[in-house]
Amino acid sequence: MFSSLGLRATDINQGVVGDGEVVSGLAALTCNNAPDKGWAVRRSLVDFGDGTYGLRLGLNHYRVEAVLPLRPGSQTVPHYATQGAANSIWVSTSEKGIRLADQQLPGSPDYTDLASTNADEVFAFFGSL
Repeated sequence: MFSSLGLRATDINQGVVGDGEVVSGLAALTCNNAPDKGWAVRRSLVDFGDGTYGLRLGLNHYRVEAVLPLRPGSQTVPHYATQGAANSIWVSTSEKGIRLADQQLPGSPDYTDLASTNADEVFAFFGSL
């Protein structure tokens, strides 16, 4: 899930959805000089070892599959946030979880809903406000 380099803003490669505030919020959570850099994100994600990941966002817990929607015509490149250093997937996993946590129409999670999610919401989901 994470590279041996830790969480870095350069892990973020925004895909086709207009979720600039989501990914910039994630980048901000990684950018500090403290020894626990990225701790708000690290403590909220867990690899269950069965192809699924757990996320704690706010007071809720979500389980997401490692399978990501792929770009049309590609068998490896995710359509939305792509892999970071050493193929880390913390960004795409976080994006997938935030999609579940911030649904515009309950019961119908959609990546396009992320366009209306702002950085403050991302900070709140990860307990950083």
